[in-house]
Amino acid sequence: MVTNDGIDLMEELGGSFVKALAEAWCHADKKNKQKLEDNFSYFEDYSKQAAKKKHREFIEAEAKANRTLTHPDAEEWKKPFF
Repeated sequence: MVTNDGIDLMEELGGSFVKALAEAWCHADKKNKQKLEDNFSYFEDYSKQAAKKKHREFIEAEAKANRTLTHPDAEEWKKPFF
């Protein structure tokens, strides 16, 4: 599932081609958005990474607030996205 956070991440971190795909997706109608999503895995990949990033930021904010919050995948979230 493509998310707005995923599109934002494409525009922020992607190369020129990925940025152009994100821009095209933003201007496309529903039918053409689906065509883009079906033909380029970048949309799903970046949406997944955006969700991980958002969750990692939440975990870090909780830790800074001196709250204890643990999760079995905590070490996985410390790895770079790409």
